[in-house]
Amino acid sequence: MKKEAFICTLYWFLMHMSISMIGTILSNKFFEKNTRYFKTFNWEHEGRFWEKWFRVKSWKDHLPDGNKLNSKIKSKVRLEKIYSKTYIEEFIIETKKAELIHILSVTPCLIFLNQERKIKNINILYAILVNVPFVIVQRYNRPKLERYYQRKFLK
Repeated sequence: MKKEAFICTLYWFLMHMSISMIGTILSNKFFEKNTRYFKTFNWEHEGRFWEKWFRVKSWKDHLPDGNKLNSKIKSKVRLEKIYSKTYIEEFIIETKKAELIHILSVTPCLIFLNQERKIKNINILYAILVNVPFVIVQRYNRPKLERYYQRKFLK
């Protein structure tokens, strides 16, 4: 069992690092062109759904900042200090990148579907618990940033 745990840990580390590199390789133009994939759904009520059902405000600031692992990722801490048009635009794109990366980071669990039940369940649960909170935060934050951007810079 220790060998399997080590192999799974190594697998997840390599998958997360590889997939996160996609976010730094993909051009911002990709996210500017493909806005329909990142639009807020009506049922999300511009992020309010996530607060009502998941109380996202109470825990979102406790999630690690990807900037600590990869300096190419925009820091949420800097967002609180820099409210320039360019930085807000870049941070909106950063929320799209983070959402895509965390959605893609769940998919490597598919390799475990044919494994024994315990290994399969642990790895699928891991993939969901580690990535879904970050997707929720992006879905919660982006509409607020877009509203702020509209009010402040597109009057």
